[in-house]
Amino acid sequence: MCWEEERSALLELQANMMSSNGGHLALWADYNETGFLDCCSWHWVRCNLATGRVIELNLKTARQGSKDGWSFNASLFLPFKSLQVLVLSENFIAGWNKNEGFDKLSHLTNLKVLDLEHNYLPFPNVLSHFVLVHLLRN
Repeated sequence: MCWEEERSALLELQANMMSSNGGHLALWADYNETGFLDCCSWHWVRCNLATGRVIELNLKTARQGSKDGWSFNASLFLPFKSLQVLVLSENFIAGWNKNEGFDKLSHLTNLKVLDLEHNYLPFPNVLSHFVLVHLLRN
């Protein structure tokens, strides 16, 4: 069974990522409304079976159908304290909200994989701080 704070965070993340065109994360709200409250069994979410904590979010093409740029808000991922893998490729990430950029992800001490391929981001400057913090931590 997933943690309530993580289930709520998934729904908040869905609302932030979705455009008027929908996207495949719309299923999360459907699950929640029909009483399917265990977010560990939701699509694109993987949990540690022992702790019930989210360890992987595969959100590749979550904003499917939307071509407008998404302003990334890294704070939305902070409730996932055990997160190890975060896939955000092909989501039209064009930038980030002020003071909510990728450096916030350095607070996710278990994060090992961050996939941001095929977005509108100016690499390598965007992740320089995150990579530096991650390398210093390990």
